[in-house]
Amino acid sequence: MALLIKRAVLITNPASRQGKRLAEHARMALASRSVECDVMFTERPGHAAELASHFAPQYDAVFALGGDGTVMEIAGALAGTNVRVGVLAGGTGNLLARALGIPLSVKHAVRSLLDGGEIFIDVGRFESGKKFAIAAGVGIDASMVPFIG
Repeated sequence: MALLIKRAVLITNPASRQGKRLAEHARMALASRSVECDVMFTERPGHAAELASHFAPQYDAVFALGGDGTVMEIAGALAGTNVRVGVLAGGTGNLLARALGIPLSVKHAVRSLLDGGEIFIDVGRFESGKKFAIAAGVGIDASMVPFIG
């Protein structure tokens, strides 16, 4: 059953591989489906989590556009809430989008996310309080995909 989303915020990392260029594509794809969309750009590490925590209550959904670090900041900040999070691939690896079967094309992902149902995932937490989803790694993995505290 499709979810009713009329108003969304798109939190975008302009420094991700494709984030800035894809933000307007995402906004237009959402608008074509009658979803009012506000776009917010992150300015530093941790900013996506701050934006999500502060603005999520004003919207039906939060869409994360960037790499896995941006997505995890938002997912970690909103874990345990009832806020819907949509993942739009804009990074290099896009591990979470791939693991969940979300199309890597923004246009196709928006259609899939708006027409599909909800998927619930677990978010793990280390003793330090830092959070992760899908997988946790050490060494080079840990240095390539940031997680949020």
